[in-house]
Amino acid sequence: MAQQPELRVDSCYIVARDMTKLVDFYTNTLGFDLIFQNEFVARLKFGSDPFTGTTALTIMNKKKIRGGPSPMLGINTTEIQDTFNDLKAKNADIITDITDYTNPEMTPHFELRDPEKNVITVVACPEQPDQS
Repeated sequence: MAQQPELRVDSCYIVARDMTKLVDFYTNTLGFDLIFQNEFVARLKFGSDPFTGTTALTIMNKKKIRGGPSPMLGINTTEIQDTFNDLKAKNADIITDITDYTNPEMTPHFELRDPEKNVITVVACPEQPDQS
C-alpha cells in the first residue's frame, strides 16, 4: 500500500460581508498580523509564521466568492496530485478537480466535503525547510 501524503492544517476560514471591518477587528482588536490581502482574501497570522506550522486565519470576501459553500478548513500538501488520488481512492466526497490558476496570487487546490458536508480545501504548498 502506498504511503499517505503528508497533510497539515493551514488555515481556518471566515466569510466577510465587510472585509475592511473584519480585517480591522482581527488585526487591531485581537492582534493578528496581516500577511497578505487582495480583493478576494486576507490572510492573517497570530504567533509564529503560518507557513512553518502555525494555523492561520483566512478571511474571504463574500462579494467575490463563487457560488456554492465556502471552505471551513484549509489543508496544505506538498503532493497535490498524490493527495487528490489518495482521497479519491478512499471514496472521499471530492467536489472539485485540482484547479491550477494562472494568477500568481492563487495556487493549485481542490475541495472535498466531510461526512457533515463541511467543505475542506486542499492546497498545494511547497516543502518547507526543517525548522528544528
